[in-house]
Amino acid sequence: LDCVKTHVSKRTLRLARHYTITIDKAYDDVMLGCINQHGEGWLYRGTRWILRTLRKQGYTGKRNVPIETHSFELWDADGQLVAGDLGYTVGGIYSSMTGFRAQHTKSAGEVQMVLMSALLHKMGFAWIDLGQVLEYKARLGARVIDRRAHLERLRRDRDRPASLA
Repeated sequence: LDCVKTHVSKRTLRLARHYTITIDKAYDDVMLGCINQHGEGWLYRGTRWILRTLRKQGYTGKRNVPIETHSFELWDADGQLVAGDLGYTVGGIYSSMTGFRAQHTKSAGEVQMVLMSALLHKMGFAWIDLGQVLEYKARLGARVIDRRAHLERLRRDRDRPASLA
């Protein structure tokens, strides 16, 4: 999903006014929300420990590009966590690993994606790797690109200066 080309419907824009998005304010709660919605799956205890360690310590690879894990949280007007995303950054790229939305909310996940994309763009990020294509992601403008194009974008944007700090 290109952060500049995210499609925002009037309905989603109207709904977004009732929410607040934060970064890294409730990392463990987002992780638990993902487990509650999707099951433990790949987020088993050892993986959670590794992600928390990477979150606290960070990592810089051979190219001196920081790799960091982050959470995005969407809060409703009552201060309740209603959606979230776990992902990691490499240079100017954010890769979403998993996300959740509260069952009683219909559009919170889409609002969270739109606000997350806008915030990432504001902080210098070029695009979001969303993994598998789902209908709501396609409505936002996400598209599948072939492997070669993906690797070209990755090489170009991994050294791009961007930060969620």
